[in-house]
Amino acid sequence: MGARRTRIARWFLLCLAALSLTGCFFVGPPPPIGDTGTDVRIRNSTSTRLILTEVGEDSGRDLVTRLGPGEERVTAWHFKTGAKVTLRAADEAGNVVYCHGFTYEELRAASSRVAITEGRLDC
Repeated sequence: MGARRTRIARWFLLCLAALSLTGCFFVGPPPPIGDTGTDVRIRNSTSTRLILTEVGEDSGRDLVTRLGPGEERVTAWHFKTGAKVTLRAADEAGNVVYCHGFTYEELRAASSRVAITEGRLDC
């Protein structure tokens, strides 16, 4: 009986070790850039109240908020590798005063800060 228990214990330990090592080989790749969300500080540097629209590549919905002159807000943008998040700002009359598509790299270079100024319309 003792030899049989020893064989069963060895078999169990061998299977446990094999499962543990298999997990090391089948772990997926790391998440794409910015997958957990990148904090972004947006400042309204204009003299008018703005309606902001944040458009992600694959968000399923746009985030719309209002921001008064000189006000800031913090938001989280989710990037896919090589994709952009577009920030569009319009005045209360609906006139677009700012529109720019940000890459993850561009946002990082700006220390995750965006200053909305009138006239930047490149999207």
